[in-house]
Amino acid sequence: MLSEKNILILCLLGVGLGEANSRSNDCVGDDFPIVAANPAIRSISPLHFLQSSYWTKEQAAGIYRPLTVLSLSIDYALWHRWPPGFRAMNLLIHALNGWLLFLIARSSVGPGTSPIAAALIYLVHPVHTEAVTTIVGRS
Repeated sequence: MLSEKNILILCLLGVGLGEANSRSNDCVGDDFPIVAANPAIRSISPLHFLQSSYWTKEQAAGIYRPLTVLSLSIDYALWHRWPPGFRAMNLLIHALNGWLLFLIARSSVGPGTSPIAAALIYLVHPVHTEAVTTIVGRS
């Protein structure tokens, strides 16, 4: 049977192959106001992300997602306004979620192919495309 490390590698490969066509895309839809034009993600200030709205001040308020704002701020520090970098982080988060699903399934049903199949189906299922390939889908 495969080790946890090998399953993680399999999850990374599954996501990398399944979403390969989206990595080089530019910002689309809500990516522009929330990532490309949002001054709230331009710096990582202690506790600043707790006070930042998800949308810019010029847009409708009411959505509060401080961890998303923090993660986008970290990405901006790494990638600036380079969308493939933000997307790579989304793909990494999705692969880690698939690996966590594997761990949960393995603890529920025991070792075997079922937990691996559950993780791979989760990772490559088309229902996740919008959430994974758009930068703001991270929220």
